[in-house]
Amino acid sequence: MSLHYWLALSQIEYLSCREKFLLLSRFGIPEKIFNSSMGLLLETGIIAYGKARRLLETNMETYRNPDYEKRGIKVCRYLDDEYPAMLRDIYDPPILLYYKGTITSKRCIAVVGSRKCSEMGMQRAREISAAAASEGFCVVSGMARGIDSSAHNGALQNGSTTAVLGCGPDICYPLENKALMALIEQSGCIISEYAPGIRPDRYRFPARNRIISGMSEAVIVVEAEKKSGALITVEFGLDQGKDIYAVDWKGEIHSEGTTGLLEDGAEGIDGIPAFIERIKAFQ
Repeated sequence: MSLHYWLALSQIEYLSCREKFLLLSRFGIPEKIFNSSMGLLLETGIIAYGKARRLLETNMETYRNPDYEKRGIKVCRYLDDEYPAMLRDIYDPPILLYYKGTITSKRCIAVVGSRKCSEMGMQRAREISAAAASEGFCVVSGMARGIDSSAHNGALQNGSTTAVLGCGPDICYPLENKALMALIEQSGCIISEYAPGIRPDRYRFPARNRIISGMSEAVIVVEAEKKSGALITVEFGLDQGKDIYAVDWKGEIHSEGTTGLLEDGAEGIDGIPAFIERIKAFQ
């Protein structure tokens, strides 16, 4: 399978992730999509004339011979064996992942929360993630400051972690996480659906959240404000049929997002021993 066709389909921005996935499902490999005819593309009913015309006019030379390997960046195609198994089953899986490190084959749990959080919340994120890693799970989060970074740090104490980025895998965001990003790359994985060089625009982060939940068996929200991006991860998780957990602070701190989740039926986590028993039940 010619890599430059995969890169081209992955990086085209006028097609949605769902459209790319449906085209891949219909034609089998990207090469057949780009070498198709207008009639065949329109016959699928997946895209309209304007998008089909632009697709057929793609300059494939733009995507040949990327320098990813010398920069330590690898790619994983939807059809590759190492593609995360649970991610295959979501509504709009990325057809290609760019990554640094090693894609985990372990079962995964998402641990997420707000950037603005308490010291207690960050400590609880470290404890929960360390406990999950000690039970053999890979902790998945978004490498944002606050709860996400604490989750990664906790997981690294006892195992591995995966950071899903809303930018290219070669860009550290926030910049303060440069050392953490290096540690994750060494013993886990930095992963993104965005090509190297893509900057962290705001609209990219909600899309990456579907990958965080999509890779995971469950989503755990440690501490979240009412409008936290972590709640977007929860929404994706619910659509994907994931179990949702939230730390039950019992009024100790102000956390409207987690309180709302508990009121809506999320299972509460009120201590590490109870949490360990829950994740053991996953097995």
